[in-house]
Amino acid sequence: MDKHFKATVRQNATRAILTLQRTPRAYLSFVTPIIAIYVVSLDEDIRGMIADEVGRFEDDWRSSMMASGVITRGTRWAGSIELDLLHPTLLGGAHKKALREALGVDTDSMRSDQRVLVLHAHIVVDHRGHSNQDCMMTDLRAEFPGPRRILAKPLYENGTVPQNLSNIADYSTKFRMSYSEAWEGGRTKFHVPFEPEWREFVMSLYERIGVARMIVTNVKSRATKRPECRAETPKSIADQGLEVVVTAVQLKITKDDEPLVQTIHEPSRPSPDTSPVMMSKPTPQQVLLRIKERLAAITHANERNHTLHKPEIDQDRHSPRSVERAAPLGKSESVRRLVSGAVWR
Repeated sequence: MDKHFKATVRQNATRAILTLQRTPRAYLSFVTPIIAIYVVSLDEDIRGMIADEVGRFEDDWRSSMMASGVITRGTRWAGSIELDLLHPTLLGGAHKKALREALGVDTDSMRSDQRVLVLHAHIVVDHRGHSNQDCMMTDLRAEFPGPRRILAKPLYENGTVPQNLSNIADYSTKFRMSYSEAWEGGRTKFHVPFEPEWREFVMSLYERIGVARMIVTNVKSRATKRPECRAETPKSIADQGLEVVVTAVQLKITKDDEPLVQTIHEPSRPSPDTSPVMMSKPTPQQVLLRIKERLAAITHANERNHTLHKPEIDQDRHSPRSVERAAPLGKSESVRRLVSGAVWR
């Protein structure tokens, strides 16, 4: 088994199952459904069929949970898919044979080069969306008919709920590549490892199912959620390593010749060469002060220009004499030059 695949599935399964750790023990059940049983051989490519079967199971499981229960803030579940490979000499007793026959699987005529593949799941269920556990199990048995096809057990009384859930997550993702006689009705006993070719066969099935579908759950782990951040607050911008810059200045002259300045702040993307520390930029008050100074200078220049080129009066004829003078800058022209030529340092 690929170590990365195994570690990822185990980590995701543990996170999903531990989301139920605050549920009271009385509402938790450890459910093992048998999804399908196949007689397989090495020359058959059943990877696509197994992956499709897992997808159908997830849909059927959800439908059964919704039959008489509520799954929105109600019944929750989390678990994982597992594959068992059985040797022809270790097929179990009468109960297991009855289930195989109910599912249409004939093992009496198996060859020595064939194996029995058991596709199943281990799922922890918080059944508070149902009136009781018996109601939930009735729906599951109706959806997955067959003798002893659905088994449910309560959590162990010894140990805390988180400890029990952690142990279940480890058991559900054990990936033991060995023949077992768990179907004999007693405690699971592992015998000789799979032959190399059968080990590769099972590994290819797991890989085809994929990491995502290996986890059966309707809950999300809080550990996988990204923290929310409001970009409009200065603190959140600083935490993201963004600097605040003045990207636009809106200037408006009121009837009292008082400028109104509105600044628009936007976070800029940090470049690889810049530090996430916020750079020093002029405040809106400083921008307003500089605009007032520029306006005052322009106004003073206009008044001086108007005084120097004041029309002269002919004392003899008492009529204005035309003189060449430069037209004073209008208020709109002053503002245009101010905005287009302003450079903030």
